[in-house]
Amino acid sequence: MRLDQTPGAFSQIPIHNQESSDLCYAYTASQLVDAWRFSHGDTRTGHHTSAVVAGVYHALDVEERVGGRIRATAGGASLVSGGNIYQLIDTLRSKGSCSHEHIQAISARANSLYVPADGFPDPYQRFMTAIQSSHLSHEYDQLIANFQLSDSRFCPHYIGPGLNPKFIPGILSFLRELSGAEVAVQETCRSQTIDLSTIPRMNGITNQQARANTARGFTGAYTDAVNTRLSRPNPQPVSVSYCVDFLGNKDFRKYSPDGTPRDGCEIGRHLSVIIGRREVAGRCQFLLRNSFGPDCTDRRYDSRWRDSCQQGQFWIDAEAMAQNADEFGWLGE
Repeated sequence: MRLDQTPGAFSQIPIHNQESSDLCYAYTASQLVDAWRFSHGDTRTGHHTSAVVAGVYHALDVEERVGGRIRATAGGASLVSGGNIYQLIDTLRSKGSCSHEHIQAISARANSLYVPADGFPDPYQRFMTAIQSSHLSHEYDQLIANFQLSDSRFCPHYIGPGLNPKFIPGILSFLRELSGAEVAVQETCRSQTIDLSTIPRMNGITNQQARANTARGFTGAYTDAVNTRLSRPNPQPVSVSYCVDFLGNKDFRKYSPDGTPRDGCEIGRHLSVIIGRREVAGRCQFLLRNSFGPDCTDRRYDSRWRDSCQQGQFWIDAEAMAQNADEFGWLGE
C-alpha cells in the first residue's frame, strides 16, 4: 500500500465543530456530499452544506416516514439529533444543500442571547435562537397561538384521550420547535440551496459483514474496504460509526480482534470521516477528521489524542479503528 494523504477535495472543506449538539451524523454527511461535489467538478467551493439544516430536514423526513408529527413525537423521535446517515444522504439528494455559511451568519446573531448551561454552545439552538429574534418572530408567535388550543382539542383528538396529561407540555414543546424549525429553514434556505440530486446513494460494510469475510478476516475486510475507497484516482472519504468512548480513552476497544463484541458504548455512538491513509513501520494508519473543532482542546478527548491532533484530525492505527467501528460507509458503489 503506497503512502496516501488527504483527498484533494478536503482542502476546500472547513473543519467543523458540532459543539454540544448530537449532529455528528449530519456533519459527517455534509462532508461526504461536499467532497463528492468538489471532486466531481463543482466549483462552488464557497458553499458548504449546513449540518444544522440537514438535521432539520432529517427530522421532517422521519415524521413523514412514520406517519405524521404527532406519531413521530409519541414514538420518541428527537428533533435533529441521533439521525441515520443513510437516510440523511437520501434526504439531501431530494432537499439539496443549504449554505453553511448563510446559517452561520444568521446564528452569529444569537451569540449574545444564547447562554448554554453546560458551557458548550449548540449550533442548532443558536440558529433557532437567532431566528426567533429576527424578522421571522411573528411566525413563531402565530405557531404558539395555534398550539394554545391543544389542551382542549388538539391533543385529545390527535394523540388520544388516554394520554397522561403530564406528557402534554413536552409534546407541545416538541411540536412547536419542529414547526418553528420547518418555517426557519424554508425561509432562510429559499435562495441558499443547491441541487444534490446527482449525489450517489450510500453504501458500506458492517461489523457483521466484516466478520463473515473468512478470506481476509475481520480487520482485513474492514481495512481493505477503506483502502479501496481512498486509493482510487478520485478518492472519496469514508464515514465511520464508532463509540465516542474511543476518543475519551485511546485504549478503548468495542470489539475483539476477531470482531466479537467486547465493551459496549458507555457514552454513546459517534460518526466521523476518514480522509487519508499512510504506512508507518509497516502498519496502516487512517487519518480521522472529527467534528469537535480545529484546536483539539475539547474535554471529550483523551489527552493522548490531543497531543497527536492536528487541526481536528489525527492518525489512527487501522486495526484499532476496526476494533471500534460498527460500520464504514461511503458514497457510490
